Amino acid sequence: MLGSWSVRLLGGGDHHTAHIHPQGIVSSACYLILPDGRSPGDGALEVGRPAPDLRLDLQPLRTIEPIEGHLALFPSTMYHGTSPFGAGRRMTVAFDVVPAEDPPT
Repeated sequence: MLGSWSVRLLGGGDHHTAHIHPQGIVSSACYLILPDGRSPGDGALEVGRPAPDLRLDLQPLRTIEPIEGHLALFPSTMYHGTSPFGAGRRMTVAFDVVPAEDPPT
C-alpha cells in the first residue's frame, strides 16, 4: 500500500476534481459518513470523466453512488472525482494499492 488518507467535505458544492494516482494499481473510497437526505447523484464517485483542464466533454464511464460502510475499488490510473453535494458532512477513507518492490520468494 502506498498510503491512506481521510477526506472530509462540508457540502455547499464541495467535490473532488477529477485526478489520477499514477503510482497505484487500485484505488479506493470507503464511505464512513454521508449527509442525511441527499439526492441521488450528490457526491457520486465518477470514474473515467477526464479532468476539466483537458477540455474533453466526456461523461464518466461509471458512476458509483456512495453508501455508508461500502468500499469502492477502481483503477488508480483512471480519472476519478466526485460530483458536488449540497449540504451536510461527508467523510471517506481512501488508499492506493501499489506493486510490491520485491515479490515474495
